Amino acid sequence: MGLSPDAKPEELPTTASAEELASWDTWRERRKDAFSQRLKEATDKHPDANEQEIKHIRKRVIDQLKSRLVPVTFHASPFAANSAVSIHVKREMEADLAKHGFPRFTFNWDAAFAHDVLWNSVAVDITVRNWVPWAKRTHVDVVESAIPGIKTRFFQWITNQGVTRAKLKLTPADLAAQRKQAQYERSTKRKIATLRADTFLAVYPDKKILGHLLRDPDAVSDFEEDDANSMPTRVSAHWRSRGMEAIVRSLDQVALKRARSTQKKMSVRGLLDRKDVRAPTDEERNNQLVPARFPKDAYDSNYLLEQGEFQADYITTESMDIENLGMEMVRKSFGTGRCSLADNGSSGPTRPPPPGTHATTQQPLATATGNTAGPSGSEVQMSE
Repeated sequence: MGLSPDAKPEELPTTASAEELASWDTWRERRKDAFSQRLKEATDKHPDANEQEIKHIRKRVIDQLKSRLVPVTFHASPFAANSAVSIHVKREMEADLAKHGFPRFTFNWDAAFAHDVLWNSVAVDITVRNWVPWAKRTHVDVVESAIPGIKTRFFQWITNQGVTRAKLKLTPADLAAQRKQAQYERSTKRKIATLRADTFLAVYPDKKILGHLLRDPDAVSDFEEDDANSMPTRVSAHWRSRGMEAIVRSLDQVALKRARSTQKKMSVRGLLDRKDVRAPTDEERNNQLVPARFPKDAYDSNYLLEQGEFQADYITTESMDIENLGMEMVRKSFGTGRCSLADNGSSGPTRPPPPGTHATTQQPLATATGNTAGPSGSEVQMSE
């Protein structure tokens, strides 16, 4: 990007504009259409070719098209004299970006989740693809299996830079409002945790260990408020087992039923009522706080597998038959007609949708060389 290694976030290139994103999307669509047309023409010339021959024809045509693809006009950044990367490597990568329709090297810093933006995903693929051979030449040991992790950290870096850049634009009043909201959410979770722990110990006074663990605010689901005048949405706790989820939902039901006065009922509803529930995004799953030292069977088995055996052993304690306790509590709290162990909103058990997944794959194109000047905008051209 033409920056020194210690450059500050505000020195980074401006974010990809709406016009650049739209133009790039159009360029990609036209390139796809151009490739499809050439492939059809090539295969139509060989109507009797078998599957293996067609595969060979398609590969040959695609290789030819990639080598003849004219790059867009690329606006290169100045070269930083103290850069660890040579000018030769910089120009090679800029040529690669131009071959993929990028008018300059930047990211969409404003995206809430960097990896959800195709511009960012393709730019990261190109950057890593050019970085790996340079790293190996400088005696950095890069194994193929490490590349997905490198890309993940790259996306985290993009997101972090975007957050920092956004904060720089905030006024003191904005920052104060953010801090106030964070304090409110933490205070609310602490009150919910205390209510659940007190309720649990009231019905199971002999189970003091689990009652103590339930006081941890990290054990409370995250929530989001779209409107201060409406109930928030629960972001389900992906780490909980079905049994643990049943315990939590049962405690909410008991706490509401045991609230005697109208004022107390309103207070409990204000803490616990949710208009609906949704699964966390991938980014939210990574950032969601997870309590430690709960019984092993209080955690979802898939969550523990994701953590690895060492970490799973570290954060868990001996199982406490959470599944059966959860079923017992659902039966005693809701009655025999409502014994689901799934997550729920405020009105009753309902199963949330599974966490969404997002994958973006990018087939590498041949590295371009020479002049990066070419058509600007969304036009796709190929040399003859």
